[in-house]
Amino acid sequence: MKTHELKCHPHFFAAISEGKKTFEIRRNDRDYRVGDRLDLREYDPTFGNTGKRLPLFEVVYVMTAEDFPAILPGFVIMGLREVPVVDNALSIGEVVAKLPLTAELERCNEYRKVAGLVMPRTCAKCGLGPCPYPKGEDDG
Repeated sequence: MKTHELKCHPHFFAAISEGKKTFEIRRNDRDYRVGDRLDLREYDPTFGNTGKRLPLFEVVYVMTAEDFPAILPGFVIMGLREVPVVDNALSIGEVVAKLPLTAELERCNEYRKVAGLVMPRTCAKCGLGPCPYPKGEDDG
């Protein structure tokens, strides 16, 4: 998977940013493949780079002249999909901790022993759970 930095004319740039254009036609001088990413930057032929960029797009389909004879040899049509931006990604541990089953498991002393978690005060007689006997009382 490669990331290609590409210039994009303003009218095409606007159509892509509005979601109206979901494909790109390019000379295949970079050997575009499914899975590649495109970093599109607005480029005005008169003024040069404008400094505007789009989020990354993933190439999800590539059509060549071999696939469709109306395409000029050496050119490709690429189907594009915006790559989702993950800002607030949670760690696996945070995701697991939020699962309802995890809260139930952590109340189980057997699980706590295996997981190496801090054990609550446990019964000296059975080793599990709070001691059913009040402190100082003898059981027999």
